[in-house]
Amino acid sequence: MKKLFILVIGALLSAGCMTFTPPQTPNTIPQIKKTFVANYDTAWRQIIQGLTASGYVIDAQDKDTGIIRLQPFIHYNPSKEQAADMGDCGTLSQNWNFIKFTRQIIIKDNPAGVVTVQIKFDYMAYAIDNFLNQRWQPCFTTGHLEEKLLKEIAGLLTSPTNNKETKDENI
Repeated sequence: MKKLFILVIGALLSAGCMTFTPPQTPNTIPQIKKTFVANYDTAWRQIIQGLTASGYVIDAQDKDTGIIRLQPFIHYNPSKEQAADMGDCGTLSQNWNFIKFTRQIIIKDNPAGVVTVQIKFDYMAYAIDNFLNQRWQPCFTTGHLEEKLLKEIAGLLTSPTNNKETKDENI
């Protein structure tokens, strides 16, 4: 009985080990933004209506500060390719994980009827190794998903009946 107890404890302890290599800090973190010729109120309304029509869930919006926060998105068990497209979360060795990201759209009113739209995502990876070790790990974005959302917003603001896009400011 004592040997069985020692074997069970040893198995649980070794099964609970998680190897982790932290993400590499990038030289620059992409800032995804574009400037559009648009009235601030009109741009705000078109973005809110367009995102809602496209199925996005808006958690919070504050027109005075220009911030729209979308519902956090959780991607369960992303493939290595999907995870790499989102960002660098380091290398996790575990049985199960997911990546959560928060999404913000920041709209700034500029002089002469121009607005700047910036997209900011914050990524976190959650890893579980045999349900014993659990951790949240910050990730560094690739900017790919942010660029995709900005293209959707550009489509809302640059359709033939709407305003014109002025310049691309991806840094």
